[in-house]
Amino acid sequence: MKDQDYTFSIFKMVIDNELEKKSSESLLDSEVTEAERDQLVWEMATKIYTYSGHKVELPMVRDLIDIHLEERKSYPSHKKRLGSHTQKETPSRTNVDFTRSIFLKTCSVICKCTEVSAHRVNMASRIDELAQKREFLKILNDLEAAFDIQLPDQAVGNIQTVKNLVDFIGYQMSTNAGRETTIAI
Repeated sequence: MKDQDYTFSIFKMVIDNELEKKSSESLLDSEVTEAERDQLVWEMATKIYTYSGHKVELPMVRDLIDIHLEERKSYPSHKKRLGSHTQKETPSRTNVDFTRSIFLKTCSVICKCTEVSAHRVNMASRIDELAQKREFLKILNDLEAAFDIQLPDQAVGNIQTVKNLVDFIGYQMSTNAGRETTIAI
């Protein structure tokens, strides 16, 4: 998955989750006015920037919100009343869930091995800013045990960010005996 596609899928996941939390009947049963949609765009862009420091383009957020609202309109009405939040499983959704699971477990290991709090760890975090050399080696050992993989020394030298680490773990897991998509957190 290219970085741009990955970023887009993460933003879509975040926006879908936030809009599901809102779960406002006005979003489900009536047309959203342009002003309401613009307010949602602003809220989502602000939230993404606040939590990740990642600047997002407002038209992209608008498009993702429009996609979400269109998907919600296509849900059967009885699911709306029951509050069911089922989503279609698509290959990209599965990949996002798989990556998210790896990230959450990796974040947990980083926090356990260092004195870094979880809110400081994101995909763009630089490993050398989160952990000293000895802590990094402990993180790698714990991740190897947690994911039942081997991280070759040559590859470890190329890991600069948490995203590099998560991507490499995902790659190792997918090349090992079948792809295990359940990760105990």
